[in-house]
Amino acid sequence: NIISRNKIEQVQKIVATRYNISVEDLKGKKRNANITVPRQIAMYICRVYLDENLTKIGIQFGGKNHTTVMHAVDKIKKEITKDDVLNSEIQKMINEIK
Repeated sequence: NIISRNKIEQVQKIVATRYNISVEDLKGKKRNANITVPRQIAMYICRVYLDENLTKIGIQFGGKNHTTVMHAVDKIKKEITKDDVLNSEIQKMINEIK
C-alpha cells in the first residue's frame, strides 16, 4: 500500500533530519548508538503511531527481522517512561507527520 509506505518514508526523513543522519543510515546495518537509537525511534513511531505491522516496518528499514522491530518498539516504550526529553522529542516528530 503506497500511502503507508510513504508514511514510513516520511517518518524516516523526519527522524533522520532531527538526528543529522541519512535515511540510508536508518535502513543500513550500522550499529553505533548515534544511528541505532534514531532507528529504534523511527521504528517505534511507525509501529505505535502509524500502526504498521512489524514485518513491513522491518522491510522498510533495510530488511530487519520483525523481532528486531519488536525489540526497538519495546525499548523506546520503556525509555520514554523514564526520559521526558526523549518523550517530548518523539512527540515533536509525531506532530510533523500529522
